[in-house]
Amino acid sequence: MAWVSLSRPLSAVVLAIGLSTSLTARANQNLLERDAPAAECTDASCETTYEAQFFDPYAPVTALDMVNNLPGFNLDNGDSGSRGFGGAAGNILINGERVSAKSESPSDLLSRIPAADVERIIVIRGQVGGTDLRGQSVIADVIRRDGGATGAWSVTASTPHPDPAFMPSGSVSYSDQVGGLAYTLGAGAYRSRFILDAEEQVLDGTGAETEFRDEVFQETDEGFDVTANLTYQAGETRFGFNAQYEYEDEEGGEESLRQPVNDMAFLQVQRNENEERALELGFDAERRLSTDLNGKLIALYRRDTEVTDRNLARGEPEETGTITTETRDDQTETEQILRLEFDYGGFEDQLIEAAIEGPTDHRPAPRDRCPSSGLFR
Repeated sequence: MAWVSLSRPLSAVVLAIGLSTSLTARANQNLLERDAPAAECTDASCETTYEAQFFDPYAPVTALDMVNNLPGFNLDNGDSGSRGFGGAAGNILINGERVSAKSESPSDLLSRIPAADVERIIVIRGQVGGTDLRGQSVIADVIRRDGGATGAWSVTASTPHPDPAFMPSGSVSYSDQVGGLAYTLGAGAYRSRFILDAEEQVLDGTGAETEFRDEVFQETDEGFDVTANLTYQAGETRFGFNAQYEYEDEEGGEESLRQPVNDMAFLQVQRNENEERALELGFDAERRLSTDLNGKLIALYRRDTEVTDRNLARGEPEETGTITTETRDDQTETEQILRLEFDYGGFEDQLIEAAIEGPTDHRPAPRDRCPSSGLFR
C-alpha cells in the first residue's frame, strides 16, 4: 500500500512520505535532550517547563506531536472502557485541568489542538499540591496561548494493491477565544480498503490433498467524527462542555472457490457489515471554594450503538448462490455519570482528593435469539 500525507498548520506546510518526518525527529533527539531545560524540584516533586520553541526542530503540526517528543515522557490514554469516570484518567492536563470526556482519549484531544496554539508544556513528576494528578506519577500540562485563532488540517491518500481505487482521509481543527469563551472544533473523515488474495490447500492426516481453495477477502472501512470542546470562565467558576459523535461502517467479506478432490466445485461467499455510532456529551463546572479547597461537578452521557449483519451463501462457481445462514446482532449501550470532586491542597506538597460518583447507569441492551431463523437482534 502506498500513501502520502499532507498536513498544514496555520502558516506552514509539511509534506511527509513514509517515515521521513519521524526519522528526522529521532536524529535530533540527542541534541534536544542536551538542551532540555533544567527541572525545578522540591522534596516531593519536579517540574520541567518546555517552551514552544523547544519543539521547533520537530516541525510539530499539533499538540500531540509536541507531547510525543517530550524527553522521557510516555503518553497514557487511560482506560475509556472501564465503568464510571475515575478510571478513564490519562496523564494529560489542558491548562491545568482535565477535560471531562471519556470516549475521546488524550491523544484525540491533543491531535485537535494546533501546535501554534501551545505556549508551553510543563512535565510534573511526583505529587504537587493543587494539581489534579489523580494517581499519576508523571503528568504533562499543555498550556495554551491566550487569544488568536489557530487551525490545522491534514490529508492522507492510499491505494490498496491490486485495486487502483483512491482512498482519501483527512481532518481539520480550529481553535479561538472570544472573551471568556475558548473553544476547539474538529472534524475528520477516512476511507480505507484491505484486500487479500490467497490459495489454500486442505490436507488429511496422511498429508494428501482433499480440497483446494482460491480465496479473495476484501473489506472497506469508512467513517467520520465531529467534536467540540468549550470552556467559559464566569467570575470564580469555570464551565466546560464537550461533545463527540463518531460513525464507522465496515463492509466486506470473502469469496472462496472450493474444489474438493472427489466432489463438484462450489463457491462459498461470506458477507459481513458492521455499523457503529457513538455519541458523548460532557459538562463540568469547577469553582475554588476557599484558598485550599476546590470543587468540581461533572455530568456525562454516552450512547454506543452497534449493528452487525452476516450471511453465508453457497452456489455454483461464478454464481451468486443461495443464502443458507443469516444473522443480525443489534446492541445499544448507554452510560450516565454524575460525579462530584473535592481537592484539598492545604498541606505542603500534598493534595487530598475525594470523589462521589453516582448514579452511574451502564446498560448493554439484551440480545434475543430466534432459533428457527438463526436471527440475532
